[in-house]
Amino acid sequence: MQEIDKQAFATIIAAVVLLIVIGMIMLFLAVYYTNRKKKLMREKEQLKVVYEQAILQSQLEIQEQTLRNVSKEIHDNIGQVLSYVSLSLDRAADLNEDQRKGIIAESKLLVNQSMNDLRDLSKSFSLDNIASKGLSATIEAEVIRLNKSRLIRANLNIEGQPTSFGENRELILFRILQEFINNTLKHARAKNLNIDLKYQADKLLFKVEDDGIGFNLDDPQNNNGSGIRNIRTRAGIIGADAAVQSRIGEGSSITLSLTLA
Repeated sequence: MQEIDKQAFATIIAAVVLLIVIGMIMLFLAVYYTNRKKKLMREKEQLKVVYEQAILQSQLEIQEQTLRNVSKEIHDNIGQVLSYVSLSLDRAADLNEDQRKGIIAESKLLVNQSMNDLRDLSKSFSLDNIASKGLSATIEAEVIRLNKSRLIRANLNIEGQPTSFGENRELILFRILQEFINNTLKHARAKNLNIDLKYQADKLLFKVEDDGIGFNLDDPQNNNGSGIRNIRTRAGIIGADAAVQSRIGEGSSITLSLTLA
């Protein structure tokens, strides 16, 4: 009987110890899970802040680029046309009546053309084009602007049915395009720029390439330059896969793959 009592007591002790161990394990897991959850929440908030900062930065950069484009267009085109009109009208007083009529008619035509150009500029000056028109229409307007500038020959190819991937993601995509275009115009000495948008059921394939002088991607200075780094960083923020390709003498390209969220 005493032996049985000892066994029962030992069993109870073992059970109590086991319960304590189980309780400690559960407490540890609860604390670990709580801390892990808090850490994930902090990381999520940090990512949200980074994402929002990237959106704001892209908005500001698009606005600045738009202002630069408008200023250049007014100075290089409209300003020169109006200066020519002014000079023509100044010398009209020294001409005969038929010559004056010809100059006045030409001046009216040029002024009307400048007014049309200003109207087109006012449309491009809208800073919420992506929100109102969508990505493909905004890129199409950018291609028209580039071709009018004669700085480069731009071509846009759209396949599939354009689908919205979210205003903020499309805004960053457009900023990536602007950055590539700026780098091309400044450094590539390219004659042609091709932009491809391929809309699939749940994915957008976005490629832009030039036929410029290219550069060596194996050179750390090129591969880690601010332009490529910004493109890759922005692509990562919106969950896009980015591939940059370039060879000396063979131009440069960037391909982005973005899944519908």
